[in-house]
Amino acid sequence: MELTIFSTQEVPGQFAAAEPHLQQINGLIEQANDLRESNPQRSLAMAQEALRLVQKIKLVERLLTCYVTLGATYSYLSDHEQAIACSLKAVQLSQERDDKIHLFHSLNQVGVSYAHMGLYPEGLTYLPQAQAVAEEFGSVNNRTAAANNIGWLYLKLGWFDEARRCFEAALPLVMAHDNKQ
Repeated sequence: MELTIFSTQEVPGQFAAAEPHLQQINGLIEQANDLRESNPQRSLAMAQEALRLVQKIKLVERLLTCYVTLGATYSYLSDHEQAIACSLKAVQLSQERDDKIHLFHSLNQVGVSYAHMGLYPEGLTYLPQAQAVAEEFGSVNNRTAAANNIGWLYLKLGWFDEARRCFEAALPLVMAHDNKQ
Protein backbone atom coordinates (compact mmCIF):
# COMPACT_ATOMS: atom_id res chain seq x y z
CA MET A 1 0.00 0.00 0.00
CA GLU A 2 1.70 3.18 -1.18
CA LEU A 3 1.05 6.40 0.69
CA THR A 4 -0.18 9.17 -1.56
CA ILE A 5 -0.85 12.56 -0.12
CA PHE A 6 -3.15 14.99 -1.88
CA SER A 7 -4.25 18.46 -1.01
CA THR A 8 -7.82 19.59 -1.60
CA GLN A 9 -6.32 22.96 -2.54
CA GLU A 10 -4.64 21.35 -5.58
CA VAL A 11 -7.98 20.45 -7.16
CA PRO A 12 -10.46 23.36 -7.17
CA GLY A 13 -13.93 22.28 -6.12
CA GLN A 14 -12.67 18.87 -4.99
CA PHE A 15 -14.07 19.21 -1.47
CA ALA A 16 -17.52 20.17 -2.70
CA ALA A 17 -17.52 17.23 -5.12
CA ALA A 18 -16.39 14.91 -2.34
CA GLU A 19 -19.08 15.95 0.13
CA PRO A 20 -21.55 13.09 -0.56
CA HIS A 21 -18.72 10.59 -0.09
CA LEU A 22 -17.58 12.27 3.10
CA GLN A 23 -20.67 11.12 4.98
CA GLN A 24 -20.17 7.59 3.67
CA ILE A 25 -16.49 7.62 4.67
CA ASN A 26 -17.25 8.98 8.12
CA GLY A 27 -19.93 6.32 8.59
CA LEU A 28 -17.57 3.54 7.53
CA ILE A 29 -14.84 4.75 9.91
CA GLU A 30 -17.30 5.09 12.79
CA GLN A 31 -18.72 1.60 12.20
CA ALA A 32 -15.23 0.14 11.83
CA ASN A 33 -14.27 1.57 15.22
CA ASP A 34 -17.54 0.40 16.81
CA LEU A 35 -17.21 -3.16 15.45
CA ARG A 36 -13.50 -3.67 16.16
CA GLU A 37 -14.06 -5.91 19.19
CA SER A 38 -17.34 -7.61 18.26
CA ASN A 39 -16.65 -8.24 14.56
CA PRO A 40 -13.02 -7.41 13.73
CA GLN A 41 -13.14 -8.84 10.20
CA ARG A 42 -16.12 -6.64 9.32
CA SER A 43 -14.37 -3.73 10.98
CA LEU A 44 -11.32 -4.31 8.81
CA ALA A 45 -13.40 -4.50 5.63
CA MET A 46 -15.12 -1.21 6.49
CA ALA A 47 -11.85 0.55 7.27
CA GLN A 48 -10.33 -0.71 4.01
CA GLU A 49 -13.37 0.52 2.07
CA ALA A 50 -13.12 3.92 3.74
CA LEU A 51 -9.44 4.10 2.74
CA ARG A 52 -10.31 3.12 -0.85
CA LEU A 53 -12.90 5.91 -1.05
CA VAL A 54 -10.56 8.45 0.53
CA GLN A 55 -7.83 7.62 -1.96
CA LYS A 56 -10.30 7.75 -4.84
CA ILE A 57 -11.50 11.24 -4.03
CA LYS A 58 -8.12 12.40 -2.71
CA LEU A 59 -9.46 13.63 0.63
CA VAL A 60 -6.42 14.26 2.83
CA GLU A 61 -8.51 15.19 5.85
CA ARG A 62 -9.76 11.60 6.22
CA LEU A 63 -6.67 9.71 5.07
CA LEU A 64 -5.11 10.09 8.51
CA THR A 65 -8.22 8.79 10.26
CA CYS A 66 -8.34 5.77 7.96
CA TYR A 67 -4.74 4.83 8.74
CA VAL A 68 -5.28 5.23 12.50
CA THR A 69 -8.39 3.03 12.31
CA LEU A 70 -6.63 0.42 10.17
CA GLY A 71 -3.63 0.35 12.52
CA ALA A 72 -5.83 -0.28 15.54
CA THR A 73 -7.90 -2.89 13.71
CA TYR A 74 -4.90 -4.81 12.40
CA SER A 75 -3.47 -4.77 15.91
CA TYR A 76 -6.71 -6.16 17.32
CA LEU A 77 -6.43 -8.95 14.74
CA SER A 78 -2.81 -9.54 15.85
CA ASP A 79 -1.49 -8.59 12.40
CA HIS A 80 1.15 -6.39 13.97
CA GLU A 81 3.21 -5.89 10.83
CA GLN A 82 0.22 -4.35 9.06
CA ALA A 83 -0.66 -2.40 12.21
CA ILE A 84 2.83 -0.91 12.21
CA ALA A 85 2.75 -0.12 8.48
CA CYS A 86 -0.59 1.71 8.73
CA SER A 87 0.32 3.42 12.00
CA LEU A 88 3.63 4.70 10.60
CA LYS A 89 1.71 6.27 7.71
CA ALA A 90 -0.55 7.88 10.29
CA VAL A 91 2.52 9.12 12.21
CA GLN A 92 3.80 10.82 9.06
CA LEU A 93 0.45 12.45 8.29
CA SER A 94 -0.04 13.48 11.93
CA GLN A 95 3.32 15.19 11.99
CA GLU A 96 2.64 16.97 8.70
CA ARG A 97 -0.74 18.20 9.97
CA ASP A 98 0.48 18.85 13.54
CA ASP A 99 -2.32 16.62 14.83
CA LYS A 100 -1.22 15.69 18.36
CA ILE A 101 -4.11 13.38 19.19
CA HIS A 102 -3.64 11.15 16.15
CA LEU A 103 0.13 11.37 16.57
CA PHE A 104 -0.16 10.00 20.10
CA HIS A 105 -2.44 7.13 19.04
CA SER A 106 -0.23 6.25 16.08
CA LEU A 107 3.06 6.31 18.01
CA ASN A 108 1.45 4.34 20.82
CA GLN A 109 0.10 1.76 18.36
CA VAL A 110 3.50 1.31 16.71
CA GLY A 111 5.21 0.85 20.10
CA VAL A 112 2.62 -1.61 21.39
CA SER A 113 2.67 -3.59 18.13
CA TYR A 114 6.44 -3.90 18.24
CA ALA A 115 6.20 -5.05 21.85
CA HIS A 116 3.60 -7.69 20.95
CA MET A 117 6.03 -8.96 18.31
CA GLY A 118 8.73 -9.25 20.98
CA LEU A 119 10.72 -6.39 19.46
CA TYR A 120 11.10 -4.52 22.74
CA PRO A 121 13.88 -2.09 21.74
CA GLU A 122 11.72 -0.90 18.83
CA GLY A 123 8.77 -0.56 21.19
CA LEU A 124 10.93 1.53 23.48
CA THR A 125 11.70 3.81 20.55
CA TYR A 126 8.04 4.71 20.00
CA LEU A 127 6.30 4.49 23.38
CA PRO A 128 8.35 7.26 25.04
CA GLN A 129 7.63 9.45 22.01
CA ALA A 130 3.92 8.75 22.49
CA GLN A 131 4.25 9.60 26.17
CA ALA A 132 5.96 12.92 25.33
CA VAL A 133 3.13 13.84 22.95
CA ALA A 134 0.53 12.87 25.57
CA GLU A 135 2.29 15.04 28.15
CA GLU A 136 2.35 17.90 25.65
CA PHE A 137 -1.37 18.00 24.94
CA GLY A 138 -2.44 16.92 28.40
CA SER A 139 -4.98 14.12 27.92
CA VAL A 140 -5.16 12.29 31.25
CA ASN A 141 -6.31 9.01 29.66
CA ASN A 142 -3.54 9.14 27.08
CA ARG A 143 -0.89 10.07 29.65
CA THR A 144 -2.03 7.15 31.79
CA ALA A 145 -2.07 4.76 28.81
CA ALA A 146 1.43 5.82 27.80
CA ALA A 147 2.85 5.30 31.29
CA ASN A 148 1.11 1.93 31.61
CA ASN A 149 2.30 0.75 28.19
CA ILE A 150 5.88 1.69 28.95
CA GLY A 151 5.59 0.00 32.35
CA TRP A 152 4.21 -3.15 30.69
CA LEU A 153 7.11 -3.15 28.24
CA TYR A 154 9.61 -2.74 31.09
CA LEU A 155 7.97 -5.73 32.81
CA LYS A 156 8.48 -7.78 29.63
CA LEU A 157 12.16 -6.79 29.67
CA GLY A 158 12.47 -7.68 33.36
CA TRP A 159 13.25 -4.06 34.28
CA PHE A 160 11.09 -4.09 37.38
CA ASP A 161 12.27 -0.84 38.99
CA GLU A 162 11.60 1.10 35.79
CA ALA A 163 8.19 -0.58 35.45
CA ARG A 164 7.29 0.33 39.03
CA ARG A 165 8.22 3.97 38.40
CA CYS A 166 5.95 4.09 35.34
CA PHE A 167 3.03 2.54 37.20
CA GLU A 168 3.59 4.85 40.17
CA ALA A 169 3.53 7.84 37.80
CA ALA A 170 0.22 6.66 36.35
CA LEU A 171 -1.46 5.93 39.68
CA PRO A 172 -2.11 9.55 40.77
CA LEU A 173 -3.59 10.31 37.36
CA VAL A 174 -5.91 7.34 37.64
CA MET A 175 -6.99 8.16 41.18
CA ALA A 176 -7.44 11.89 40.59
CA HIS A 177 -9.61 11.35 37.54
CA ASP A 178 -11.41 8.17 38.57
CA ASN A 179 -10.06 6.42 35.48
CA LYS A 180 -11.33 2.84 35.65
CA GLN A 181 -9.06 1.67 32.81
